Amino acid sequence: MNTTGPADSAGISAEDFEGGARRAGRLAAFVCIFWSLFQLWVASDFPFYLSEVTGLKLVFNNQEARQIHLAFRVGLALSLYPAVRSVHPLLDRIVGWGLAAIGVAACLYLFVFKLDIANRAGLPNRYDLFFSIAGMLCVMAAVYRALGLPLLVVAMVFIIYVMFGHLDVFPDAMRWKGASLNKATWHFWMQTEGVFGVALGVSASMIFLFLLFGALLESAGAGNYFIKLSFAALGHLRGGPAKAAVVASGLSGIYSGSSIANVVTTGTFTIPLMKKTGLPRQTPTQGLLRRVTGFLVGFAALACIAALFHLLVSLVGDHAPSFSLPLVAALLLAIYLPLVWLVARRPDLGEGLSAEEMKMLPRLADVAVTGYHFVLPILVLLWYVLVTRLSPGLSAYWACLAMMFVLVTQHPLKALFRGQPVSGEHWRDGWRDLLRGLENGARNMISIAIATAIAGIIIGTVSLTGAHQFIGSFVETVSAGNLVIMLLLVAVMSLVLGMGLPTTANYIVVSSLMAPVIVMVGAQNGLIVPLVAVHLFVFYFGILADDTPPVGLAAFAAAAISRGDPIRTGIQGFSYDIRTAVLPFMFIFNTDILLIDVGFIDGLVAVVVTTIGMLAFCSATQRFMLIRNRVWETLILLLVAFTMFRPDFWLDRWVPPFDMRPGAEIVEILEADGGAATPRDLRVRFVGPDFDDAGRMVTRNTIIQVPPTDDALAGLADAGVVMTLEDGRAVVGEPFPGTPLFQELQGFDFYADDPVTLDMVLVEITDRPAREWAYLPAALLLGLVLLLQRRRRHVIAARQPDRMRQH
Repeated sequence: MNTTGPADSAGISAEDFEGGARRAGRLAAFVCIFWSLFQLWVASDFPFYLSEVTGLKLVFNNQEARQIHLAFRVGLALSLYPAVRSVHPLLDRIVGWGLAAIGVAACLYLFVFKLDIANRAGLPNRYDLFFSIAGMLCVMAAVYRALGLPLLVVAMVFIIYVMFGHLDVFPDAMRWKGASLNKATWHFWMQTEGVFGVALGVSASMIFLFLLFGALLESAGAGNYFIKLSFAALGHLRGGPAKAAVVASGLSGIYSGSSIANVVTTGTFTIPLMKKTGLPRQTPTQGLLRRVTGFLVGFAALACIAALFHLLVSLVGDHAPSFSLPLVAALLLAIYLPLVWLVARRPDLGEGLSAEEMKMLPRLADVAVTGYHFVLPILVLLWYVLVTRLSPGLSAYWACLAMMFVLVTQHPLKALFRGQPVSGEHWRDGWRDLLRGLENGARNMISIAIATAIAGIIIGTVSLTGAHQFIGSFVETVSAGNLVIMLLLVAVMSLVLGMGLPTTANYIVVSSLMAPVIVMVGAQNGLIVPLVAVHLFVFYFGILADDTPPVGLAAFAAAAISRGDPIRTGIQGFSYDIRTAVLPFMFIFNTDILLIDVGFIDGLVAVVVTTIGMLAFCSATQRFMLIRNRVWETLILLLVAFTMFRPDFWLDRWVPPFDMRPGAEIVEILEADGGAATPRDLRVRFVGPDFDDAGRMVTRNTIIQVPPTDDALAGLADAGVVMTLEDGRAVVGEPFPGTPLFQELQGFDFYADDPVTLDMVLVEITDRPAREWAYLPAALLLGLVLLLQRRRRHVIAARQPDRMRQH
């Protein structure tokens, strides 16, 4: 099966939608290869041993690695990406190389003079000021060249807010004291709160290695292999090209980490085949994809979660659960696959490939045997991540080494197994593939690395100004304390913020701005959820922007391949993506799906129930399961889906989950539990005056962990609650820095006229029925719908057998 023809004819590449770098010359190719080797050097243990032997300083610490990492990316972005296509090429190159030299110098200035900078911390001299401003301008110029205006405009808005946020043009709720030029530039460039912050650190230590692994995998021919394998396995089924597109896109997401790249690489082949199988379309420019973009982009959204799990762990920090996030990503993908399978069974997806086209499909066994060696590096990666529990960066490093071994040896070994003589040309082909993979890994990293650098400005603005607080106040005011409305507002805002951003920058922006909003506003209204669930919620909606009009770059890429209308394509794709939007709400209201504090059996039940609930919801929204739904069947399916997602809703109406006790009784509660001699988690509610408006009383719910102690008050103090009993009230004192509740209680004014009190203790009722009982009636209703539709389907099949074939 030829997979290159459609791609060549379409003339579409991911670079057309994500920047479009110039073709690299020998110097640029050498720099890219050297950058990849540098990242492998930093990740390995070899520099430590070599430093001991030679006595030379060959080890780079995290901050030095970030500075050199940014120097590579700024230099390559400014020299390889054109600014404006109408500018004379020679002038554009001269300007680009000039800016690249300045940007590299600004980054290496921090590396060379790091000791002097540390000695004058917070007191920049004129050279510090010059290189800080020059570095930030070069980073923004690189963003404009590599990624276009959207992300640059967002960054400029935040910088303007930092510099001029004290002016009267801003509303009172948004206004802050402002920052001087010295303070702002030092914050953003000279320390680890801005450009060289967490996002850049993750990019330098982990993201690069994962993308390098993907580039090496692609250079070995894995992309073409995955597409062929998907079509060999699924191409003969109803909607087979659509199903194959989903699987190929998911496999592509393992090494690309970009939904746009997924659409371009898999869509150039799968979209034309889907058109041949009878997908409905009005004209060549209207609605060509209809059912396609949702498959490609929706699956890519979840595939990118697997590619970004290491970044999520770094941003979530100590709040990350003990389980492995790649396992959760795999479970989410396993849940998503049946949904797409169900959608692909719709009658309007056509009858599948013709008999002649079916003969052209390769046999699954014949295709699979050609790429077994691609599995070895993937197994190495999974082994180190899931079994030995090495860090993600070190796991990716060993996977890259395994992939490099495969690249160099696959041509000679293939010749050997085929009984052909092994020549020097075979070895040269392997080394050429390796060098191409090293070059492509660095080139693929340029736009993502630049995006993480500019995203550091956004994160730095939030840490400097507390911008998330007024966003939270706005959401709280509009939602009027309603949790569902609050989550819907955050979902829409995440969708808007994610427009035009690459996947990694998308996650950084929405997580830094919107995740604190859910945590803060939710805690004030009784919603306490793990931070990892909040991050997955905002990222899910942020990534939907890839095919949401009017920006939807993935929709534009797919429409360019199909010659369809991009806006109609985006609308259709969004309509299919949004049908699975109930899943992120489940992250919030039912954290069992994320395997947080659940055993193996409970986790298995959560996965099965979630899959059934998603299938019911998808069947209800598309009004089709085994056959077209009747109205009452759709309503039953919605009820089943809701029950599967929120079994607690019905149980709470019967037996309340908590016994609400006055806060002053917390000591009695702990003493009744054995004098607080064992650790115990307590859900409590604090009430007190707002720090910004002492006349306004605010509430905050949280969970405190009381350590083992014989003294209940001492145990509470160790948990961060310093309290005294006054007039039947539990008055709380201001927590000390570094104590467990110091950050959570920052919103209270502890020195106002009204004290901060521990208002309520919510004691969990342990003897109420298990919520799993709610699954039973839901399963019976679902079985009833399936039985009725199966009977109706048999009746229609007896009357019109041709219409029901290939189901």
